[in-house]
Amino acid sequence: MEAAGETIWLDMACKVINGYVSNDTALYSTLWVISRGENVLLNALKDPDSLAELDSIPFGEAECEMLMAIGFNGEDFHLEEMEAIHQKWLEEIVPAIAFRNNEKYGAYDRFEDAMADIPNVLPHLLRRAEQAGFDWENFI
Repeated sequence: MEAAGETIWLDMACKVINGYVSNDTALYSTLWVISRGENVLLNALKDPDSLAELDSIPFGEAECEMLMAIGFNGEDFHLEEMEAIHQKWLEEIVPAIAFRNNEKYGAYDRFEDAMADIPNVLPHLLRRAEQAGFDWENFI
C-alpha cells in the first residue's frame, strides 16, 4: 500500500471516478484500484487513464475501505507473521512499479495544478465518466 499510496496519478483518477479527493477518499480509492488486481494497479500507476478500460467503474463510489481489514480478520492473527508477509509482498511488487513519467507526484507545484491538468492526463476516463452521466467536477 505504501508503494502505491499518495501518488498524484491515483488522486487524479479518484477525482474523476469519485468526484472528490480527500485523504480518506484517496486511500479508499487506491484500495479499490488494488482490489481490481495487480495488473490493473501497475497499469494505473504508469498510466492512470488505463482505468477507463475496466469493464465496470462504480462512479461516485469506487472505494474499498474494508480491504484494509482483510489481514486482520480472524481469531489467530499474529502481528509478526503479518509483518513478514507484508515485507515479502513489498519485495515482490515494488520493483514492478513504474509511475507515469517516472514521477510519483508529477511535476506539479501544487495539488490544485494537478487537478487542473486532469483533462490532459485522463481524457479516456473523463469520456467514461461522461458516458455514465457522472459529473465529476460538481459531485457532492
